[in-house]
Amino acid sequence: MKAAVITSLLFCAALIGLAAYFALQGNGGSSRVVPLHASYTARLQQGGWQEGSTSPKVEIVVYSDLQCPGCQAFDQVLTQAFQNTRESTRLTFRHYITTGAGLDKDRLAARGLEAAGRQGNFWQMKQLLFANQPTWGPETTTEFSATLIEYAKALTINSEQFRLDLQDSGEDDAINHDIAAGDKASVSNIPTIFLNDKLLTPIPGNVADMEAAIRKAEGAGSR
Repeated sequence: MKAAVITSLLFCAALIGLAAYFALQGNGGSSRVVPLHASYTARLQQGGWQEGSTSPKVEIVVYSDLQCPGCQAFDQVLTQAFQNTRESTRLTFRHYITTGAGLDKDRLAARGLEAAGRQGNFWQMKQLLFANQPTWGPETTTEFSATLIEYAKALTINSEQFRLDLQDSGEDDAINHDIAAGDKASVSNIPTIFLNDKLLTPIPGNVADMEAAIRKAEGAGSR
């Protein structure tokens, strides 16, 4: 009896693992033109896109919306401050999409970012989208879809796979998971940033102030 139970459990575990594998393939389980990048698998496991120290003294978690002008401005500040402190920090990016005037392409932008991430180009695409936000912001959804393809080509991303991933509703699962995490953390405005699980307010308006906040959190964590 005991052996039968163990065999049954192992069989179930194998089925779950196989199901997870096909789920990660995306596009309804069909074969991918380009394999999923390891960073995307890590993103799913970590609940957000991460870079920086593997043994951080400061955990930075930012909730952001690619179509939000305030998020664009803050991303420049945070990116530089993070680069100045990355030896002791780890940055986690999470989508937080809200309904608001003019924010009609934020989810499409998020899906484009996830599609780029599936090929290992998340951070490059994020930089490109934020840098060109004033250009694509006024575009129609159809125009922006074409723009995303052009951005992918500029980053030498496989455009065929990018198109497929952009249409894959499975991307919404990861995005919605980010939003749910934000809701749980009582995020109400964007951008929102946490340093070691503590809400940072007000949002620093320049690199020096942002870096100072990180160093302060680092000092508090070392005591």
